[in-house]
Amino acid sequence: MTTLEDALYDLNLNRVLEILEFNHDLSKIELDEALAIAISSEGPDGAIMPLLSHGALLTHWSFCGAAARRDVVAFKAFLDHGWDINSLDFGQPALRLAIGSEEVVQWFLDHGADPNLRGTVLELLISYGAQLDPQALFHAIDPRGKGGIPAMKYLIDRGVDVNTVGTMAGTQGGTPLHYAAKLKSKEKLTLLLEAGADKNIKSSSGRTPVDVAKDKGFMEGFELLPR
Repeated sequence: MTTLEDALYDLNLNRVLEILEFNHDLSKIELDEALAIAISSEGPDGAIMPLLSHGALLTHWSFCGAAARRDVVAFKAFLDHGWDINSLDFGQPALRLAIGSEEVVQWFLDHGADPNLRGTVLELLISYGAQLDPQALFHAIDPRGKGGIPAMKYLIDRGVDVNTVGTMAGTQGGTPLHYAAKLKSKEKLTLLLEAGADKNIKSSSGRTPVDVAKDKGFMEGFELLPR
């Protein structure tokens, strides 16, 4: 009697479908292992979706197999069955594993992969010496931007200068402290101070962060910034 595993190794898709349809005694382990085989180069085309539909679950081996082959067909099937493209269940996001193929990276981005997620392309590039834009800290402070406190911590942990002078519109030649005071963000102001931001630096208009806090009526910030 041909087993599901045999049918997969024989590249016999019709037999695979037949077994899935009529054999209701397949165990979870059998289905999960079958999915890993189907994703590998040893499985027949077209077997991934039926296996997922019959209860096979994404395991570490299936994930690694799809990542090694940069198999967007497999990842598309995972997405169709509820997989989170930014999941860290298997140690690192799939986007990082797509490095080396611009086409596959683009596919992941088009399908919702977060390029700023810890462990992804950005972090990998930094590990190889890529320099972070100091102005990124201002974008993280800006409530209209992305990242907020987590992004600020990420940038600070990787050595972005917390006293850099802003060049983007609205920063008025001040430091991140000036900008956080202007936006009345106590949490961001506190984080910058804890990271060693210099409260005495003056902006291009000659104002310190405490001056900005006072002008904005930001009393919590005014009290945080020693005079």
